[in-house]
Amino acid sequence: MNNFKNIKISDLPLHISDGNYSSKYPRADEMVSHGVPFIRANNLKNGTVIWEDMKYISSEKHEELQKGHLEEGDVLITVRGDIGKLSIVPRDFIDANINAQIALLRVYDRSKLDNKFLFYSLNTPNVIKQFNEKQTGTALKQLPIKSLREVSVLIPAIKEQQKIADILSSVDAVIEKTEQVIAKTEEVKKGLMQQLLTKGIGHTEFKQTEIGEIPIAWSVKRIKDLVSFSGGAQPPRKEFVFEPREGYIRLIQIRDYKNDKYATYIPKELAKKLCDATDIMIGRYGPPIFQILRGIEGAYNVALIKAIPDEIYLNKDYLYYFLQRQDLFNLIDHLSQRSSGQTGIDMEALNNFGFPLPQLEEQMEIVKIIRNIENKIHTEKIKYSKLNAVKTGLMQHLLTGKTRVKVD
Repeated sequence: MNNFKNIKISDLPLHISDGNYSSKYPRADEMVSHGVPFIRANNLKNGTVIWEDMKYISSEKHEELQKGHLEEGDVLITVRGDIGKLSIVPRDFIDANINAQIALLRVYDRSKLDNKFLFYSLNTPNVIKQFNEKQTGTALKQLPIKSLREVSVLIPAIKEQQKIADILSSVDAVIEKTEQVIAKTEEVKKGLMQQLLTKGIGHTEFKQTEIGEIPIAWSVKRIKDLVSFSGGAQPPRKEFVFEPREGYIRLIQIRDYKNDKYATYIPKELAKKLCDATDIMIGRYGPPIFQILRGIEGAYNVALIKAIPDEIYLNKDYLYYFLQRQDLFNLIDHLSQRSSGQTGIDMEALNNFGFPLPQLEEQMEIVKIIRNIENKIHTEKIKYSKLNAVKTGLMQHLLTGKTRVKVD
């Protein structure tokens, strides 16, 4: 770490200010439909500021507020709630404002400190550890500005800062582009599924039915005509263990389809309802309700339902995609409310939902097309994960001085 100095934020050439929280803080009824962007923590994403769900204040209110007037390149950090989210202010948000969740760090001498280097340095494990140690509060976590000033970061000479920031920014640019490809391809998949599951492949003649226009060759069914449902079983909690054992089987819960963090096992003799990795499982409760899941083998609990197609007429993979239709989700989401407040599936509505049914051969062709686009998404997601791993490795080495970069 030769030439890297451990420096407190208070000793860096920074103007530091928290957001607005005085009596002048904008009330809900002072928000306007258009005006000066009033940035909140949810607007900080992927190192930048996003327009999604943006709130606005009037220019008069903006002038009244003494704090939080932004300049391009300011580093923003959340200091309340989800502490440590970071973004750099892009040109679109010059002279926007920030709320009480956010603090700004503005470099006033860029011959000594690079704002992008600062942004990356504040996202290193050592600095995050300091944030966690210095935060206060229980119900609402806070990182007071006084404590933020006491956080130390490793700082090399300015030319090395700039070089490191350029390297990491280049990786971020590729990551962002990959994210955009994934998002665009997922949108294409969504539209393609809607088209294929209602209009099929290459049809030129259609008929009007009670469920809308469908190809002449297709028939109109209800889900209950083609699919049976089997609810899960709940063994006693006292029988649960949390590591694999001889004579035990995985007990599958909705959360297990996200990760294996809470993997649970039960004795095989208590396993009443089983599924394999190809079976179609439905999340009975929410939020979000009506998740369509597959990919795990074991016994499934009461929060899951297995959808079993009549495979004489209906391909299992085709059903998997059909159940993901947005209009079906919207219906179930709207109808399925339990008195306890926890959402649950209205099985009558599900069973009676209209099913435009193609022949098996066309079903399999449709599945093939959707799988091809899913494979593209999967490939891009693998690339995305690898790029993030590369970035993490670079940050660990470049921002600590373990690996030095050549500068002119």
